[in-house]
Amino acid sequence: GLRLYLRAKNNNEAIVFANSLQVFRHWLTYETEQVEAAMSAIRTITATNSFPPHIFARYIAARLYYAHIKGEAIDKITAEASKYYMASISRSGILSSDFELIVTEALILTNHYTEGREYIKKGRSRLSGTKKSAENENLFSFWEKMINSKRNTALKVILAPPKPNLNPVLSISPLTKRYYTLLNWVATFKTKSSNFSALIRETGF
Repeated sequence: GLRLYLRAKNNNEAIVFANSLQVFRHWLTYETEQVEAAMSAIRTITATNSFPPHIFARYIAARLYYAHIKGEAIDKITAEASKYYMASISRSGILSSDFELIVTEALILTNHYTEGREYIKKGRSRLSGTKKSAENENLFSFWEKMINSKRNTALKVILAPPKPNLNPVLSISPLTKRYYTLLNWVATFKTKSSNFSALIRETGF
């Protein structure tokens, strides 16, 4: 699917978007060489403030996953994310929740809970009062539960999958629920090999 996407739209934004998803996929499956290859493709592009929020967020997320593999500090990455975020707000006044959600996901999955919490606050504060606020806040609440679970459990994390009847967003699509189950396993190190592989295939990761 990503190859077809790149053939149809082979510009800088498409290259960053497609390869950032490959970084995420191979980070999930611990395939370091493939992560390096995808990051090499991303490095050929200069990401600018003209990029849409969801693509720039994927660019930031890819760098966070790469830094996690390399054991590198993320200060420069988060500073660049913050600079883009503030510039986008001042330019348009409105951002979708995509930027905060994507960056939050990457920060929390790479164990940067304090920074992730800040992006949750930013996202929720901007969404309050909007028509789709409740749905979007449910997406942020998934990550809040994960942070709280990490904080409240000293030695072993027990994170129950979200209940569909309490979270309308997660109950919309079976594929969405499988994706969040996959993230739960990554965060809690409960990687049942057979089920984990099946979920990766089903979700595209």
